[in-house]
Amino acid sequence: MKQLIYLICVIGTLTATSCKKDDPYNISGDYQLTEAATITVSRHKMPVKIGVSNIASTLCPPNALCIAQGFGSADVAFKTNDGQTTVKVCSGMCTTIPTKEKVNLNGVNYEVTLTDVKPIGSTNKFSVLISLKKLSN
Repeated sequence: MKQLIYLICVIGTLTATSCKKDDPYNISGDYQLTEAATITVSRHKMPVKIGVSNIASTLCPPNALCIAQGFGSADVAFKTNDGQTTVKVCSGMCTTIPTKEKVNLNGVNYEVTLTDVKPIGSTNKFSVLISLKKLSN
């Protein structure tokens, strides 16, 4: 009887873990980018180049006392085999720029969010953290 229960548990575990499917087209994740630099994300021979431009920030600097939070924004460009798409996203106190945008990359729908904007040293340059989340179709 113990062997039968053990066998059922093993078969149940194998069945549950074998049902998970790795989506070969899913490029969801967080990507750190700087202006004038692109990254290439590739899954299943379907590359997507991601770049940012027009990064702006009025965010409160570290160790400063600010009345308002401010905002950060950037144009995010995606280049695929099908063409190029650019969206503008914002984080913080955004009034006219959306905080999230939807894009279709190689036939898959994603939500793009600007998660963070940080200054690079004491320069006037910034790095941004972009989050891509696959949407269910």
